[in-house]
Amino acid sequence: MRLADIEWRVIRGALGALVLAASIGATLYTAATRFRDAMQMKYSESHQRLQNVTGKYLAVDQEDMIISEQYPRFVELVRKGVIGNEQRLNWIEVLKRTAAVTKIPSLRYEIAARKPFTPDFGLATGPYQVRVSKMKLDLGLLHENDLSAVLAALDGKADGFYSIRDCTFRRSAERVEPRLDRENLKSACELLWFTIRLANGNEIKL
Repeated sequence: MRLADIEWRVIRGALGALVLAASIGATLYTAATRFRDAMQMKYSESHQRLQNVTGKYLAVDQEDMIISEQYPRFVELVRKGVIGNEQRLNWIEVLKRTAAVTKIPSLRYEIAARKPFTPDFGLATGPYQVRVSKMKLDLGLLHENDLSAVLAALDGKADGFYSIRDCTFRRSAERVEPRLDRENLKSACELLWFTIRLANGNEIKL
């Protein structure tokens, strides 16, 4: 068929409709693609916001759980004199009462100024600082069980936490005599009393 034989008037309308349909289709496809991309972007933004809110909620929930579990322990440590100010007067009162009850022949003590504690190992304390006070005890004892009684009293009645750095015994008499006023042994001990406070020096408040 030759081009001259084509009835252009007949197919002109069909070609025009085809071109119009193609244009409309292309426009609709472009609009649909843009709409899909916009919706995808909004979905991504909404999903990210949801994740952020969920993360914050979980973080708050975790903090609440930690507080509910750990705060009573924190309060107990403050009450026991481990966190906050050291309780020197309490330590001395416990020592004197124990010496009187157990009838220790002699008791002398000396407490050094509190200083920052520097351990031999790495210790991450965050905003807090561990401090230590050295206590020297010189005891005149009837027998070695008197020292056990003193340490047991400190364990059970004194406010705070301590460790024994060193303890020595030596005889102060050639012969042990079971007299209540007799000093048969001498003991020299060094105790380390530990407390925790804020590194900036502020008072810890409940």
